[in-house]
Amino acid sequence: MKIIRGIKLGGLQQKIFNLMLIFIIALVGAFVAVSIYQQNNLSGIVEEASREQQDSIEKVSETTMEAVLEASMTKATALQAYIAGDLFADVKSDVLTMQAFATELFEHAEQFSPHPFSPPVKENDGVASVQSRVVNLAELAPVTAQNIVAPLVSAFEKEYHAAAVVTPFDGIAILPEVKALADDFASDEWLYARWRSFEGRRRGSFSWGEVEVDYTIDESSRSFSNIQISTDSLLVDLSDQISRLLEGASTLEPPSLPTTADEDMQQSMSDVIALLYDSRCS
Repeated sequence: MKIIRGIKLGGLQQKIFNLMLIFIIALVGAFVAVSIYQQNNLSGIVEEASREQQDSIEKVSETTMEAVLEASMTKATALQAYIAGDLFADVKSDVLTMQAFATELFEHAEQFSPHPFSPPVKENDGVASVQSRVVNLAELAPVTAQNIVAPLVSAFEKEYHAAAVVTPFDGIAILPEVKALADDFASDEWLYARWRSFEGRRRGSFSWGEVEVDYTIDESSRSFSNIQISTDSLLVDLSDQISRLLEGASTLEPPSLPTTADEDMQQSMSDVIALLYDSRCS
């Protein structure tokens, strides 16, 4: 007989205690086995769901991309067709106008005196070349600015089904929209556009070394910008100080030298400034 914590165990009591201990151990083992099984099962379900989700996303992305590409191609094709149709309409209008003008010209051929023409003589002028399909109207008839006006006006009236109205030039010139166009075409923005800003380069050789200055001049503000200095001078801060001094400086008047610079620096900066502002330097 054994005594455990004041309890006497022996015989039947010992067997019952052993059975309960075995049952508890088996229960714990079963719980652990079930937990491991459920965990593995859950991991498999999560992985399968993740794969299905990824496949669905890829299918949706492919479908969406195909739809976007199809829509873009449709719009691009429609735009190209519209542009082609518009260009063809312009060409058609020009051809019909010229056709009407030519018809009107030949219907009033009696108004024009024939122009003398003599074919080239092979013995004197060599081999005659293939006649061009395009000729000057003056070669066919004595066309002038005065006698061509009436047929040209008549051709436009037939093409556009409207009567021509004579408007004096002085009356057109004073119209606000015409004056606005005239002012626009006479402005610096129209005449010079991007040429209002240009780049330049100056090189010079001095006792302290050689220097090359690249710069941009903005004519609208008459100022320097984008200053780049290359020099073999032993003054290590020369490039930075000149760049800061000239950046945004006026092209009409040289900037003042900094009073904090030493004598050598001031002399070098003065030489570079003279290089830019003295038109005799190259």
